[in-house]
Amino acid sequence: IGDHVAFHRVMLGRNADELPAPYLDGLESPEDGKNIIRGLISRGYSDEDVTKLAGGNALQFFRRVMA
Repeated sequence: IGDHVAFHRVMLGRNADELPAPYLDGLESPEDGKNIIRGLISRGYSDEDVTKLAGGNALQFFRRVMA
């Protein structure tokens, strides 16, 4: 993910929980989404970028909308 996106614009979500889909190893269910975060950390992505992706961008978006 980190090689293909700008961290200041992306949010992760679980908006397709009900759809059957082939999953990647380590992401067999929506509950395994935390493994994405673990993977980014283990690959040396900054705390700032991981925090943005894990929810910081969503919080910033809603703060702007509600302002």
